[in-house]
Amino acid sequence: VFSGNDSLGVKTVDFRMNNDQAGWYHLGEFSFTDSEGKVELTRDDQANQGYLRADAIKFTKLKDGRDCHGRIYRNIKKSGVIDNRRDLSKEKPKKDTDGYREYGSWFQSVLPGFKNLISRYTRESDAYVTYKAKVENREYCLSLYRVTHPNSVNAADIAISQNNTLLDSMQINFKYQYNQSGWIALGRYQFNHDDVVTIKISRPQGVQGVLRADAIRFSSRLNLCD
Repeated sequence: VFSGNDSLGVKTVDFRMNNDQAGWYHLGEFSFTDSEGKVELTRDDQANQGYLRADAIKFTKLKDGRDCHGRIYRNIKKSGVIDNRRDLSKEKPKKDTDGYREYGSWFQSVLPGFKNLISRYTRESDAYVTYKAKVENREYCLSLYRVTHPNSVNAADIAISQNNTLLDSMQINFKYQYNQSGWIALGRYQFNHDDVVTIKISRPQGVQGVLRADAIRFSSRLNLCD
């Protein structure tokens, strides 16, 4: 997926399904900064020798505060957790998934996340996730639930922004023993009322290993960041 000549992401799609499974396939949400949005369909290097097929691409403008599936961003007052315990086969995903978005190919991991629920992982270089919420005008301690494993990336980019203005960025090491998972504080932040806060987790260029994602916590208990 391109905005002009800039790549916005890559999605791997399996076309080897039964005929009755034909239909629209969700590629993700993308922000286009150029007047030309472009999607290229090519055969992956690891694909079999089957037929490559092409039909239609649909661009849908997102409604304010909603994603491609009509789900709203998470509204957080004093405290709240945005988790990724999602099952796309369910008509009504768990409310904790409001505000959680995946870009690229992500999969359910066997490693437990927050509250021993599911966590997600990807091996794609361009895949990333975002957590979006509308918050009150107050200071929050932001924390990330880090799912660890020796095969994970030793640096994941964490970017915190509000209304597309970058507030802070850092790198987090996920390459620890699997039993060292848990909450780590990202810092204290003062946010504006009703503006959308976005936390993005992505892979730095050239970093090898599995990128993982689970939960983000907004808390008015500021001592959690001490």
